[in-house]
Amino acid sequence: MKVKVLRRGSLFSAALLVSVVAGACQGGPPGMQGGPPPMPVELQTVQPSTVLDSSEFVGALEAEDRVVLRPEIDGRVVQIFVRPGDVVQARTPIVQLRADRSRAEVSGAIADLEAAQSARGTALARLRAAEAEVVRATADVNLAEVDYRRTESLVTAGAVSRQELDRARNNRDTAIATRRAAEENVRAAQASLQEAESQIGRAQA
Repeated sequence: MKVKVLRRGSLFSAALLVSVVAGACQGGPPGMQGGPPPMPVELQTVQPSTVLDSSEFVGALEAEDRVVLRPEIDGRVVQIFVRPGDVVQARTPIVQLRADRSRAEVSGAIADLEAAQSARGTALARLRAAEAEVVRATADVNLAEVDYRRTESLVTAGAVSRQELDRARNNRDTAIATRRAAEENVRAAQASLQEAESQIGRAQA
């Protein structure tokens, strides 16, 4: 950037009067007589005029605040909506990008997302079924425990044989094992659901 500083002043032109007298003067050195005639002179009137006094300075302008723009996705700039020096508000579109992803990549990403969503639905259904199985198994355990306690009392009283107590014990143990298996199924279904959720997140990225 160049800046010119002007100062006004007055310059007076002075007339220069030149008079050349050629010839010999009386009493002058010998040999000067018979020389060229006197030179004509010009007379000018002094006139005021304006003088421009300027200086040049080289500098650079820098903004007080700077903002670095970084797009969230990679792509090619296809349109710019602002010009240098424009004042923009927050969330104002600056540029338009064209994503550098082919249609095949987009189609593949959509297919992956749909597959992940389907897996999530399957895992959620398995989780619900496993939780319901735990509820049923818990009820069977409670019932088997009551039957075992009752049979144990009858055996103590001599009302039934000890074989009935063994049967009640086996039923109780089987119900407990079934409930444990149902609880394992719940944990497996929860892990499958979490994996499906992660796949959906990756497909949407």
